Amino acid sequence: MIWQHLVSDLLLLLLVPHHSISFILDAGNKSRPRGSDKKVRGRSCCGSRSTRTLITSRWLFDDDINSNPASNPTVERRFAIMQSIYFTVEAFLLLTAAQSFFPETYMATARDMASKDQSNSFSGRQIASMKYQMILGKGSFKRVYLTTLCEVDGEKTRFFALAVERLRSKGEARDEFRGIQMVENIQKKLENSPDSKYFESIDDWWIQSTPPAVFQTNAFVFPFDDEKRVERSRESPTSFIGKSWYLLSLKPLYDMDLKRFSRKVDTTFPVQTIAVHADCGPIAGIKLDEEGALQLAYELCHAGRILHAELGIIHRDIKPKNLMISNGHVLIIDFGFAMLGKLDKGKLCVTETGKMKGEVKYVLAGEVALYRGCTEGDVFAMGRTMYEVYFDNVPDADSGRSAINVEKAEKENADFLSLINGDPPVESRFALSTTGRDHILSVIRGLCNPPHLSFREAEDYIL
Repeated sequence: MIWQHLVSDLLLLLLVPHHSISFILDAGNKSRPRGSDKKVRGRSCCGSRSTRTLITSRWLFDDDINSNPASNPTVERRFAIMQSIYFTVEAFLLLTAAQSFFPETYMATARDMASKDQSNSFSGRQIASMKYQMILGKGSFKRVYLTTLCEVDGEKTRFFALAVERLRSKGEARDEFRGIQMVENIQKKLENSPDSKYFESIDDWWIQSTPPAVFQTNAFVFPFDDEKRVERSRESPTSFIGKSWYLLSLKPLYDMDLKRFSRKVDTTFPVQTIAVHADCGPIAGIKLDEEGALQLAYELCHAGRILHAELGIIHRDIKPKNLMISNGHVLIIDFGFAMLGKLDKGKLCVTETGKMKGEVKYVLAGEVALYRGCTEGDVFAMGRTMYEVYFDNVPDADSGRSAINVEKAEKENADFLSLINGDPPVESRFALSTTGRDHILSVIRGLCNPPHLSFREAEDYIL
């Protein structure tokens, strides 16, 4: 590429004073530089076989044009500097040309290099085989589908929950990326521990700028003939102007969340002096007798203890919808608000500037003003969740992740504490004795009332 050689020569003339250096491009048979017995030979990075002969004067030979460069260390060093500058400029021009002529290929290669340590779990061919089966849940900006995916040459099919969430801002993208990274770190840390079952896992995830196909039963999620057209990236979006971004994640199938579990139990049992056998069978593997009630309470507090004491994480969004049931045990999901805590006056806390968001029912009023989340906030939210699951109604509609003000949070806190500290409930979704009810209610009161039990203390009390 002759134009590249010329431009690189011109740039080099700008880098070094014009009276000090000039270039001659020849085929290797031109006369040698005056006052020098040394010729610089080599192949340019653009593939040219021409020999570049440098004619130098004061700068190169230090005002001694009759000196022998082979015996002059200063000259040798300056020859090396000149060569480095020249080939750096030439390499830059070659890279610029590659970007100009092949922008898509160049950017794809750069993305692959940048994320090669974050490769997707499934190939493009496997993702292209994914089909819709049914809608598991939907909201304003997020939907969850039951999907099938062919693993090996179409011989084995697995079921997954595909979550599709539209990202509306850099802040949302930051939270979701942080949540995914948190889940991956938790599973990595608990890889060989039985406690890993208490936390969600993610099989694969990526972002794309186009939404998947509109839902139709047994239709392809990505209706492309060419699997290479399935767009997948793990880089956080940098611009939302005139462009939409979608986060897609493949997760294992869970039975249901505690909110749906509460709806499924359509009968309540009167609290009696002696525990009786529940007439209806288990739901999602959770038995509705007193033993099942105590086991559920223990697992909720045990998962919270692992979260705080072993992982050092403040979740900040515990509620019935973020507590799932799978194979008869509970697990915590949705770590978009979660952060690693720091010790502050003996307490594990996180603080961020801005307005606190979440569902006001599950937030401590004292943490709202400073957008603060401590262990007390998580245990309060867990205690309120437990009360709703055992004794109260879980509301159908979510208040969403809206901004929370102190006055509203204070009123919610006061009303709820008045409820749980009053007369004990006479009915429950579980067949409880008065002893069993009082035991569970004591745990709930300890979690929700100051100075708030820790999850470890609640777990020990249940045992």
